Amino acid sequence: MTMLVLFLIVASMNASKITGEQSLRDNSLVNFGEIRETMQAQIDMGPRIPGSEASLLFKDWILDKTSDTWEVNMQNFTYLEMELRNYYITKIGADIPEILFGAHYDSRAIANLDPNPFLTDNPVPGANDGASGVSAILEMMTLIPEGLEEKVGFILFDGEDQGSGGMDSWEWIVGSNYFADNMSEEQVNNTQVFVLFDMIADDELRLPYETNGNRTYIDEIWNTGIDLGYDDIFVIEAGPNLIDDHIPFKRLGIPSVDIIDFTYPEWHTTNDDMDHIDPVSVAIVVDTVLVWLTDRYEFTLSDGTQPTSENTPVHLEFYLFSFLLLGGARKSLDRKTRVI
Repeated sequence: MTMLVLFLIVASMNASKITGEQSLRDNSLVNFGEIRETMQAQIDMGPRIPGSEASLLFKDWILDKTSDTWEVNMQNFTYLEMELRNYYITKIGADIPEILFGAHYDSRAIANLDPNPFLTDNPVPGANDGASGVSAILEMMTLIPEGLEEKVGFILFDGEDQGSGGMDSWEWIVGSNYFADNMSEEQVNNTQVFVLFDMIADDELRLPYETNGNRTYIDEIWNTGIDLGYDDIFVIEAGPNLIDDHIPFKRLGIPSVDIIDFTYPEWHTTNDDMDHIDPVSVAIVVDTVLVWLTDRYEFTLSDGTQPTSENTPVHLEFYLFSFLLLGGARKSLDRKTRVI
């Protein structure tokens, strides 16, 4: 039996090399199986359109997915007579964080770019455009070393993706605009950088840098990715100039970075589903940002090792077999929440 399993692992690794699938370095702590599960859980709720039942289901789910290390602060507000909510997550008892990570959790109400004209009024499932960023943040929360947790905070935004006719009279980036507009002077002054995860699950992920971002932090993160062997993904070339959830923070003078692959063919279509994403892509982004973060504060990762550029990649199938055979410990889950 053991020999059969080893044969299947080797065969799968070879198949992966032939098909050219993206791969995660061999000693990464990131669990792409968990990322897939949390993405699927969001899709199973249905489209997370603002004000929908699925959006309410997301509220209960995100509270239950938060470990006992973190406190969820619900920021309720009204926009065009609809109640929305952002989720601001910080370490319990911590002061104002220095680094903020964000993602939107809503999905677009209409698939206006669907190639099938009969489907353009249908909602977008939002596997990549929505669920991928949320799953990246949840995975990061399980891996940040003790002692570094108080330095970081996470924000999940409502109402990002409804502009240009997504919902009648709506603007883009509603939730992030509201959050930034209500930051205290102390919060603004204490925030060193805001990093956004958006559409990072493309199965052919490629990340030229978004040109509204702060070039110093772009270079730091992108060079970390290159050093880890992800040079085909983190490419040092100018990408698009976007209105996204990092813009309100940039307007406040906070250096901001948008990690986004804007070439996703299924964007704003009904095909933005689990069949058109790769959780390994999300894992690669999380791996890179986690190493950048821990290097910045001179922390080691939870296995006691400090990653270097000499790590070699391992392919998706090997991690799948390892996950199924060996399992893995995750932090215990509990709910800590308050309203802000």
